[in-house]
This record gives sequence, structure tokens and C-alpha cells, in this order.
Amino acid sequence: MFTRATRSLLTALIVLSPAPSAWAQSAAGTVAGRVIDDAGRPLPSAMVRIEGTSAATLSGQEGDFVLVGVPTGLRTVEVSYVGYTAARRAVTVRAGETATVDVTLSATPVELNEIVVYGEARRGQAKALQKQMTSPTITNVVSEELFNRFPDRNAAETLRRLPGISMDRDQGEGEFVQIRGIDQEYNSLTINGIRIPAPDEGDGTRSVGLDLINNSLLGEIEVVKALTPDMDADAVGGVVNFGLREAPPGGVATFRAGFGLNDQTSAFNAYGNDILDVSTVLGDRWADGRFGLLVDGAYYKTQRQSKLREFEYDDGDGSIDDVIFAQHTNDYDVKRQRFGFSSTGDYRPAPASRLYATGSYNVYLDDEVRRVADFNLEDERETRETRNRLEDQRVALLMAGGDHDLGALQVDYKGAWIRSSEELPDRTYLRFRRDNPFAGLSNDQVKKLDGTSKFVGLDAPVLDRIRWDDMTKLDEDLSGQLNLSVPFELGSGSGAIRVGGKYLLKDVSYERVRYQVTNFTDTRTLPEGAFGFENMRFDHPAVQPLVVDRGSPRNITGDYIASEDVAALYAMATLDVNPKLTFLAGGRFERTTTDYTQPNPETADQPLSGEGEYSNLLPSLHVTIRPTTRSNVRLAYTTGLARPRYEDLVPRRIVDEEDRTISYGNPDLEPRTADNLDIMYERYTSSLGVVSVGAFYKRFRAFHTTRVFQEDIGGVPYAATQTVQGDGTASYTGLEVAFNQRLSFLAAALQDFSLFGNYNFTDSEGDVGGRTLPLTNSPRHSANLSLLYDNGRTGLSFVAAANYRDQMLIGVGHAAHRDVYYDDEFHLDFSVAKDISSRLSVSAKVNGLTARQEREILGVPDTDGARVLQFEEYGPYGTVSLMYRLR
Repeated sequence: MFTRATRSLLTALIVLSPAPSAWAQSAAGTVAGRVIDDAGRPLPSAMVRIEGTSAATLSGQEGDFVLVGVPTGLRTVEVSYVGYTAARRAVTVRAGETATVDVTLSATPVELNEIVVYGEARRGQAKALQKQMTSPTITNVVSEELFNRFPDRNAAETLRRLPGISMDRDQGEGEFVQIRGIDQEYNSLTINGIRIPAPDEGDGTRSVGLDLINNSLLGEIEVVKALTPDMDADAVGGVVNFGLREAPPGGVATFRAGFGLNDQTSAFNAYGNDILDVSTVLGDRWADGRFGLLVDGAYYKTQRQSKLREFEYDDGDGSIDDVIFAQHTNDYDVKRQRFGFSSTGDYRPAPASRLYATGSYNVYLDDEVRRVADFNLEDERETRETRNRLEDQRVALLMAGGDHDLGALQVDYKGAWIRSSEELPDRTYLRFRRDNPFAGLSNDQVKKLDGTSKFVGLDAPVLDRIRWDDMTKLDEDLSGQLNLSVPFELGSGSGAIRVGGKYLLKDVSYERVRYQVTNFTDTRTLPEGAFGFENMRFDHPAVQPLVVDRGSPRNITGDYIASEDVAALYAMATLDVNPKLTFLAGGRFERTTTDYTQPNPETADQPLSGEGEYSNLLPSLHVTIRPTTRSNVRLAYTTGLARPRYEDLVPRRIVDEEDRTISYGNPDLEPRTADNLDIMYERYTSSLGVVSVGAFYKRFRAFHTTRVFQEDIGGVPYAATQTVQGDGTASYTGLEVAFNQRLSFLAAALQDFSLFGNYNFTDSEGDVGGRTLPLTNSPRHSANLSLLYDNGRTGLSFVAAANYRDQMLIGVGHAAHRDVYYDDEFHLDFSVAKDISSRLSVSAKVNGLTARQEREILGVPDTDGARVLQFEEYGPYGTVSLMYRLR
């Protein structure tokens, strides 16, 4: 199958590719060079044009550019960049030869004859805005120079500062992000353009938690909100791409170490509350810059605590009141570690050719002690359970490729292997129980109970169960892709035809084994207001004697092995009609085949299996209008898809005899598809700013729904469910407003201040259980406002950053008063940095200055009948760091 697909792919590429000779020019030469700032730093994505011709290009990551097919004679090279004064250089072009010209740009002055010195954050801002302005599609970019100045701890927290991005948290830290109010499972996360497989077992979705990614290993973050045909189609909401660093000209060698504290909010303390944050970047170029190698590494450890209370309300008679029948308190101690490294080597045999190889490895370790105290008034029972577990997530990437500009033909290609994994080894739960009438306690008093609560006159809680399990999830991709681009001229305009293909082989497996012991030879009890066996797993010397006879494993019906192959072809054409108008049109075809296998709980030697196959043709059209050299009006129609969840495709049949339910998988499921419309206006200013206003509409088709039916087993009726292809629709309509502006337009004295802000509105709706509801994880309002001070003359900078996210639906009940929402959140963070010398700098970050409860609400928040379902409490935390630069 792979051979057949490869042969078809190559044949299509040959047929679709125009003959390069048709565009060759006999009397032409080449112009090559670099664009740098007045400190010698490269300026990527600079617009480079040859006046009087259609020849134009963007500089590369190191500021390098090559223009082929330039007419001979005396020519003028014009270079422009956001926040810098444009420059023009004369160059003589000879047939068959390469003329070299390097261009240095200076920061745009606020006043005549003023010399402007950009600080590190300001330089990063210029790079991001330039790439955003010259992108062929709707994009937001943030570079490391800028996001390292913000008080953010991982990639999710950095992304929430961008327009249209919202975030939810785990233990007070950012985890998942939503793009334009669209659930994380409909978005794509990539490293250098390679999609990250989902490591989290979760509920079988393809979502990736961004607390896995350490900011210190990233060179830039880009969010693409309107797909082009050369991008993978399974990203309805958008694509978040994490760009890794490459060795810069002149080399780099930095070392950073930071220390800090978390504010204690738990009643217990197993790990402490310190923070450690270290990183290094080492890179250089040799052989006149042709060969480069960079290695970076980072380690981040935070030890934090939190307390969560959850309430269960007695709505059995249909009433809605504040009376609870159970309360659950969870007291957490967490030791969270993120560490990893990446390395990129590149070789440039010619100015317009590059070969590269990249490796990246990220590890996320979440060591947790969770103390659960359940107070059940209805059953008059108290349960205390200590849950000890380690969550081990890893992402490994190996990638190699190249790109070559041959004049009449541009070629780029890459091959990649990437694997995500999650292991929960020996997760151990130890439960103690006792009868408790909760005599004399009012409803409000029960709500305030926690793990330290003590009772008088009761028997001690007795150990009645030990449960432990092993879980392993692997998700591995092997892919190869090839792209060919042929430039052409049409009248006074120019453009390029780009065709290509990609083949992806995916293998996924999930395995879980559970053991349980309930019979003990001796009695173990707890003292009042305490827990036992903290931070001890089943093989600990104190636990091992209790689990000698562990019996047979349980719960194996969730296991599965799956493969998914995707063959893709695309063709697109870009036409610059003139400097003010550009069209990009094309389509992508993807064919997907799936094969899923699961153990049969009834017949072990006959596993359940199922296969599926579907194809999708996905057209798109982008139009960019440039009323001025610093403004864009972007229009886009794009299509995308969202592949089914893994667990929904598994050909399973899981029977729950206690609840009398049966859950079926469906290997015949096809993806949900979506049509997307976008319009965006962007205005870039010479003082390093941008104002943008945009609107979007997304409409899902063939939205998945749940089929409910009855099945009898031995004459006993069971409620059966299965996810099936529906004919319903869901839609998102939204508005984005963003600004990023130096305040020098108010007064020259404010030239070092910038204001960042955005507001995002999303109205989503879909049919769920006969009701029209907002879609899950889709906040109606979100906003950011940040004040940046960056003085390149004194080396002082600071950021005060505020973030707001509206309430959002996360769970659907049988009626409105049983729906579950995240309540709205507001966060204020602060960071400051100061250069002590040319090599040494100090910085500080403080998060959670407005620390408050993070709440889940039962029912629509701020309406009659809405009640707090659960809440967590976190305190502020902060670090102080030193950075030393050898070069």
C-alpha cells in the first residue's frame, strides 16, 4: 500500500509540475546578500525587491536572501522592515553571475536626527510583526526575544497573550489552548511543521497539553488561523507551530539559572514549594557561515500545592437548591518537572541551498500526592483515600530535510519521525472508610469540611481497598513530504505554482492493567484528620506486605492498537497581480485509511477488529489587498477537517454490568468537516505597531452524535450507546480586535513604552440532546492588556500583563441547571529584567498577583439556580533569575 501510494504521489507531482524551462530567462543574473540591523543581528522576513521588476523575496531566518532571474544591468535593491527605515542599494547584475549586496537597516527614529536603540524585546517585536505582515495568510507570530520577557512559564501561557487564544489550567498552570473559541481537539500543534501526536490518554482525543513544552527551547511561536493547501488539513481552528532555534551568525552562548517559591495553599506539604529554572543555548557557525550547529537545553521544576472542594447537590425531586448530599475535598501536593533539549545542524552548500537535521526531546514529569476526603451524607459514610501517582509524558522528534532555489524550480523536502508517550506506572490508591452520621452538622458546615476535619466518638477509618494500575499510551508518526514550486510571470505580475505531497504512517497503542485488593489479614486504621501511605506506591516496603495476593488484572477492555495512514496531494498558485493585490488559490486531497484492534473480553483468542477509509477534497482561496505598503486586507475561504477520536474508532464493546450499560466503538466514522470564512484588516505603523480588526465564521458539517438504543443480555435490558455520523451542524462566529503600539506617538519621552491588547468575541452554537447550546471550551469573551517598557540604552525592561477569559461550557447535563461551566477568570502577572553588564542580566517574574478561586459552576453562571460545583485555590508564585552571555 505504501509503495502504491508513493508511486501515485510521484506520478501526480510530475504531471502537475510545469516545465521549468518555460520560465527560464537567458539574459539574467542573481542577486544575493543579507539583511541585518545596525548591531549586526539578522532580520528575517525582510521584504527585498528589485525596483522596476517583478523580482521580490523575503529574507531567511538568518537574514539571507537570493533573487534569481534578475534582468542584467544597473539595478536598485529596496529593503523594508516594520519598525526600521527602508534602505535602497545599487547593484550591477551580469548574466549568469551572482552579485552580492548586504543591507543594514536602522530603527525608525521618533524625532529627526534621533538615534534609536531597540532593546531585546523590541527587536523581537519587530521580527514578529514583519513575519506577520508578509505572511500569505492570517497569522500571529511571537519571537523568543519578546515572549521571554513576559511572565509566562510554558507555551500555553505564552499563547494566551495572542489574539483569539484562550486557555484552561491544570494545578494553576496553563495546559490546553483554544483558538477562536474552538475546542483544543479541533486544532493542530506542530514542531517545525511536524504535528505533535497526542500523548495524553485522556478521553481518546487528539489534544496535546502544552504544559509539556518548555518555552526556553523555542525560537518563535506562530499561530496560523486560515490554512493554505500545503498544510495538513486536520486543523479547523488553526495551527500552532513551535519553531526551534538555528545557529545564528556570530554564534551564541547563554546560561540562565532561576530560583523561586510557590505560595502554600494546601493543608499538607509532601514536597515543599520551591521552584528551579535553568537553561542554556550554545551555537556557532563555521566555514564562512555555511555550517551551523546549535544545542539548547532546559530544566524547570515547580513544587506546588492546591486544595479542591467539590459538591454534589440533591436534585432528586426536580428542585434546584443549595442542599448537598456529598462533599469531596482533594488536597494536592505536586512536584512538576519539565526538561528537554533540542539540536539543529544545517549546511548551506550554496547561497540558495540548505540541508538540515533536527532533534528534539521533551519530558514532563508530574509526581502527585492527592488526598481525597469524601463526605457522603446520604450514605452516612466517610472515605479517605491517598492517591499516589507519577505521570510521565515525552515527545521525541527526529527530522531532516532541505530546500533549494534552482531559479526556475524551487524544491523543499523533509522526513520526520515523532513519538509521543504517556506512562502512569504503578498508580496506587489506598482507601480507608468508616460510617459517619455527620450528626449536628449544617449544610454550610459540611461544605467547609476538609482533609484535616476531625470527628469525636467515631470508630477510626479502616483500610478497605488498595488499587493500583499501569497505563501506557504511545502515538508515533513517520512522515515524508516533497514540495515543488515554479515561479512565473504573467503580464506585469508574477507568481508561483506550488505542488506537493505527503505520506504519513501513524501507529497508536493504549494498554492499561489494573489490580485490586480488598481482603487484608490485619486491620490498618487512620488517626483523625489524617491520611496514610503518602507518596508510597504498591512496591513500597510499607505497602508490599498488604498486596502479596493481587489476583488477576482487571479492566483490559479499553486496550487497543491502531494504525492510520494518510496520503495527501495538493496544488496551489500564488499570483501577485501587482504590489497591491495577491491571490492564492488551490486545493488539497487527503485519503485516510484506519485499522483498529482491541482485545475481546469474551474470547481472548479472537480480538475485535475494524477498518475504515475516507477521502476529502479541501479547496481554499486567499486574497490579500494592500491599500498601502503597511496595510493588508485579507479575505479567505478555507476548508478543514477534524478526525474522529481514537476511542470512538476502536471496534469495542464494553459492558458495565453494575450500571447496565454497553459502549460501542465505530470504525466507520469519518471526520467532521468545516467551511471557514475570514476577513482581516491590518495596519502596521512605522513606530513598530499594528492595529487589526477581523471577523470569522466556521461551520461544521457531519457533526458526530450519539446513538442510544436498548440491548438485552440474558433477558436483562441494557442502555447501549455508539458515536455515529450525524447530519447536524455547529457554527462559530467571531470578532478579533488587536493592537500593538509604541506610545511614542503620544510623546517622544514615551518611546520606550508599548501597549499590547486584544479582545476576542466568539458566538458558538450546536444541537446537543435536542437543545441549542454554546459549544464546549468556547468562551464568549476573552481579552489581554499588557504594558511593556523596553529601554535599550539602559538595559531595563518590564511587563505588566493582564488576561481575562469569560465563562465557558465544559460539560452538558440533561437540563440547563445540570450543565457545567468554568467560571470567568482574571489574572495579573509581572516581570522585570535589567542588564547589569554586556554579559550579565537579572530578571524576576511574579504570577498570580490576583490569585483567586478557579471555579466550576453547575448551571449557567450568574443566573438563578447556578451553584458552585467545585473550586480550587492557588496562591502567587515567583522566580528570580540570572543570565550570563558568553557571546
